[in-house]
Amino acid sequence: MSDRVATVKFQGERSDQKRFDNGTPQGSVLSPRLFNLLMEVLVTLDLPEGAAVYSYADDLVLTVSGEDALNKIQRAIAIVNTEIATLGLKVSSEKTKAMAFTTPDPSTRIALGGTHIEWTKKNKYLGIIIDKMLNFKDHVTYMVGRMGKLLNLMRAMTSYDAGTTAEVLRRYYVACIRSIVDYAAPALALADAKTLSSLDKLQNAAMRYILGAPNWTKVVTMLEETELLPIEHRVQQLVSSFAIKVLTSLDEAPVKPDLKASVSEQRLYPANFWPNKVAAILKLCEPHQAVDFQEDLPTISARPPWEEPPGVFILERPDRGKKHTASEQLAQDAMYRIKMLDVGKEVVYYTDGSVSPTTRKAGAGIIEIRRQGRAAAVMETAIRITDGLSSMQAELVASAGALTMAALSQTKQVIIHTDSLSALQALEQHWPADSRDLITTAQCKIKRIDDMGVKVILNWIHRHVGIHMKQREDTAALAGS
Repeated sequence: MSDRVATVKFQGERSDQKRFDNGTPQGSVLSPRLFNLLMEVLVTLDLPEGAAVYSYADDLVLTVSGEDALNKIQRAIAIVNTEIATLGLKVSSEKTKAMAFTTPDPSTRIALGGTHIEWTKKNKYLGIIIDKMLNFKDHVTYMVGRMGKLLNLMRAMTSYDAGTTAEVLRRYYVACIRSIVDYAAPALALADAKTLSSLDKLQNAAMRYILGAPNWTKVVTMLEETELLPIEHRVQQLVSSFAIKVLTSLDEAPVKPDLKASVSEQRLYPANFWPNKVAAILKLCEPHQAVDFQEDLPTISARPPWEEPPGVFILERPDRGKKHTASEQLAQDAMYRIKMLDVGKEVVYYTDGSVSPTTRKAGAGIIEIRRQGRAAAVMETAIRITDGLSSMQAELVASAGALTMAALSQTKQVIIHTDSLSALQALEQHWPADSRDLITTAQCKIKRIDDMGVKVILNWIHRHVGIHMKQREDTAALAGS
């Protein structure tokens, strides 16, 4: 990273060289990693008890709690500022603000390298206006202004002469207007219903534009027709999904210990403490886990790269791409592979996961075919799973359900057909980076069946190629959602 120079070429002319003494090359694949290593030094500093540094890119937040907080924060600032200077960086004292949450502003001023930091009652951080009382009324007011401007644009799209369809209007609302609420959902968990009601008024106006409904139309009717949730319920949905992800993740997020304690009611917190609010939302929503993680499964750990995964994965792709192959040919190839695998097999499974693109409701479908001689019994299973899952996660739930049924089938081989290539590729991983609970649970089930001396074969087939059983399993998945 030393002795770097750069020039600019414009209209065939090249400028003189300029030498860079610091920084990383813009656009380089290494630059984000090198910068993260730099920030890692700051977030892992040895600070006074109760102090911590959090970083998002080059935005740093220093928090201090507990007794003697003013002295602690001054010492922590001195430590962080010294380290920043050692790294060759500089703090912008003009942009640095201090805030005392839920208490009056202290009379003592905090110094940053000879400059006094201003105490403020609210500050914008990562697009969220944080107020000292943590009720987020100021941010909701800011949101109303932003959403109102976008709503005016939406109204211009509803003219009788050149207006667009209800489907396009709904997509615009969800992508451009409601997404502002979605981004702030974790913070809005602390806002009361009265504060959120101003956002509901904007959504009600948007629904009238979408449906072309008169002013006297009942809100509950419009919510049903547009398949939208009240703003408070939408916030609860997103916060509960986020909380479940934190609680079930193998990574230790900073909020995880407090959230666990609040959910299990092991500690007493103030009513407006964020983990307390989230725990109340979880109890209200009564979320159901997509997979029963309590069953007795064998322990699975990262295997050596040279060791094959349990089970046989068949991920054969056609010789030509799907775009260049007729659907009849794809169906014929898929049916040939299915028949070759299914010959002589007593039990065969077809699985599918489904997630509604509008409501985000999710379901999984499983078709079990049991053969005895020339007779065959077909059983369809529809599973309602947690809303908000991705399509791949829904497919993994379906595969895990089929594996649970297969463990009881008492056959020598288990065949599972699925149209999700990404789900099978995830199950082949040595140590998954995402959806670890779902993937490792399914891997444990495969290992348990394999330990019983039963061969597990997972076969990928193209979706939407006219295979009858695939259509039935799609229907079962949709019924689950």
